[in-house]
Amino acid sequence: MVRDDIPDLYTPIFDEVTLAIMEEAAPELEKVFDTRTDDSKQVEVSSVTGLGVWEAVSEGQGITHEDPVQMYNESFVHEEFGKGFDVTFIALDDDEYAILKKVDNAKAMGYGAVQKTEGSRGDLFNNAFTAGSTAGADGVALCSSSHPKNPNESSTLYDNAITDVFSEGALETMELQIANNLRTPKGGIIQIPKTAYIVAGWALQGVILRTISERAVERPGTSNRDIGIHAKGKEGPINYTPLISQNISSTTAWFVVFPSLGGLGGLRFYWREKPHYSSFVDYKTRRYNFEGAMRYSLGWTGDGWRSVWGSTGAGS
Repeated sequence: MVRDDIPDLYTPIFDEVTLAIMEEAAPELEKVFDTRTDDSKQVEVSSVTGLGVWEAVSEGQGITHEDPVQMYNESFVHEEFGKGFDVTFIALDDDEYAILKKVDNAKAMGYGAVQKTEGSRGDLFNNAFTAGSTAGADGVALCSSSHPKNPNESSTLYDNAITDVFSEGALETMELQIANNLRTPKGGIIQIPKTAYIVAGWALQGVILRTISERAVERPGTSNRDIGIHAKGKEGPINYTPLISQNISSTTAWFVVFPSLGGLGGLRFYWREKPHYSSFVDYKTRRYNFEGAMRYSLGWTGDGWRSVWGSTGAGS
């Protein structure tokens, strides 16, 4: 028996419905990832540094030449995820599971796929301060005080982590941290992007929204009528967008994320195979079997830590 023998139970439109539901579910954390499609077994991302700051040239002297430095290589290994269900011949004959003939299953599969992919993205933030198995290509956690400048100058370290509890003052502290540490692998200043996301779990959504709302013309929690410089569209140097996710488990951690820093990379999500269906018949157990599967990988490029600035929110 082939698919055409059971058209009511399987139809290629299930694939379309699943993907449509994934779009309808509007995954939040997807917004801060550079999502790409890849058809290889795994993705190898490598880079080299740019060149340093231009130098003054004395009359009659040559221009200084320098060589780029090979940076850290990052491997993105695709994993497979799936979910399936089966229906006995008898159950189908008795029409006990008529609902299985409808696209509702494809919708459920789509929501399940969103939960998995968003959960994976959330885990990247949940493990942002932990090295070990979740370390990046430079050997330290995503948010760390010891990111090496480059492989040849590992004694110079950059710091993209603080411990401040979220507040307007903490956001100002974070901006100073970014200004002091957002450097190229050659040590040059990277201009701070004008837009960023503040990423956190739901425990912080209230204080974050009160701080960056366009109506926050005064600093929250103060009685001196100080200007709220981080209010949307106000004087602050960065225009923030809140990104609150149920998949971030910490009740205190928060992050400032720049989705793109040009050639310096950032957070990556690679689709090897988007969610799709297959079906087969097991005559020994007299069951129709239906399975949805997908393959993907995610992480950050060797230089990509510069796009994520995190606070444990634990206080000093």
